[in-house]
Amino acid sequence: MFKAIIAKSQPELFRTRNQAKLQSFWTTQVVNLVCAYAVKFDKQNGKSRWQDASQLEMSQVYEYETFKDQVWMQIHQMDKR
Repeated sequence: MFKAIIAKSQPELFRTRNQAKLQSFWTTQVVNLVCAYAVKFDKQNGKSRWQDASQLEMSQVYEYETFKDQVWMQIHQMDKR
């Protein structure tokens, strides 16, 4: 009985998983395009607001120790030197 339920729901689970992967992929692509456009727009106008905001955000992520990734922390500390 239980195996029959799993067998019926497995294709639905695979479909849901694949939709989630696709959504994640497209979201990442859109964010990358928006970032690239913002940097290009800043360069055209002789400003660096997008880069400044990104740098501030990353420094705050490091300062608040949001992630405990030791490699990222070591790289970030090397940049400060």
